[in-house]
Amino acid sequence: MSNGSGVDRSRRAFLKLASIASTALALSAAALAEAESPVPYKSWKTRWVLGEIGGKTDIIKAKVTPVICPYCSMGCSIDFYTVGDKVIWTAGSPDSYINWGALCPKGDAAFQLVENDLRVLYPMIRTGPKPPVEEILSAKSWDELVAIVKKYPPRWRVVSWDEAFRYIAEKLSRILSEWRASTGAPKQKDGYYYLGSQVPVQVIGSSILLNEEAFLSKKLAVFLGTANMDSQYRKCHSSTVTSLAVTYGWGAETASIEDVASADVVLFFSSPAENHPLSFWYFWKGKRERGTVFITFDPRLSRTAMVSDIWVPFRSGSDTAILLYILYYAFFERNPPIDQLDEFKRLMNRWNINQDDLNELKDLVSQYNAEEVSRISGVPVDLLRSVARIFVERSGVVT
Repeated sequence: MSNGSGVDRSRRAFLKLASIASTALALSAAALAEAESPVPYKSWKTRWVLGEIGGKTDIIKAKVTPVICPYCSMGCSIDFYTVGDKVIWTAGSPDSYINWGALCPKGDAAFQLVENDLRVLYPMIRTGPKPPVEEILSAKSWDELVAIVKKYPPRWRVVSWDEAFRYIAEKLSRILSEWRASTGAPKQKDGYYYLGSQVPVQVIGSSILLNEEAFLSKKLAVFLGTANMDSQYRKCHSSTVTSLAVTYGWGAETASIEDVASADVVLFFSSPAENHPLSFWYFWKGKRERGTVFITFDPRLSRTAMVSDIWVPFRSGSDTAILLYILYYAFFERNPPIDQLDEFKRLMNRWNINQDDLNELKDLVSQYNAEEVSRISGVPVDLLRSVARIFVERSGVVT
């Protein structure tokens, strides 16, 4: 679909632009070379470290077990201090060359995987009635939904693992049998049900499962005959791996986290100071030691924006257009154009990019001049040009 200005902003064109634009940005740089914790973890630590485990407890005498934080992909090290079978303290490992003894709030609360007053230790079967689906869907506001849920307080009965597995198997068998009887779906064949995506059973995975656990969950879905399998990684990890692999030929970052401290310019389209404080430490190290220029694109005045050299508030959803203008500057406003540099041509040959592909990219980018992108994003033309100039004219850049 084309808007009044002649710029094609259809989904197909958008995805194509996003993919090839990321590659060109990398070429340009090379060429110039959620929720409050249910148990307050601070009070938990204070309670146990004061010696409420069998009298006085000396943390120096505790056993120290180093582990890797189970949350994000930074791979920070955590030291667990235990006395007997009780965790009495956790801290970032001072021997780690990744987090150097520091932890973010999620890592600092990782002990709750082991010690939490609300942790479920045994399988339980719900005995209280659940809210009817129709009643839940009838709620017109959050307050109405809360009121409906409160009408059906959950009650639970502790059961053995044998009873829990028997309950699950019987319920699954009944659901599948009733569904087959009502729809005439294929019956069992060679011990398997061939039901496809219409089966009323879904398997929900998790991005923090081990490889073996993920393999078994897929096996379970195949055994049940369902194609309905999902997890939050479909919208997060899977999409990033695919896009990075298509753009750079590698499904993860192309440099180590330590390298960002050597960057001349960093473009932020997020707020790592809040969302990834330990990775942000490496960016801050570069700024403190070598004056790395921080440019933050964010509609909000985030904590990252507050310590940046340039903060660019823009209209939500227009970040790709801004990146395309940076390419426009490199190809059409820079003197000489970036594709006229010998180093750029050498990298094109190295990365097997032919001239026809580059010309196609330039044709697409040519629609996104400063005036058009300013109209789309709400960013002043002069500010767009200033940011593009800073980014394109530096060799060590990170996005």
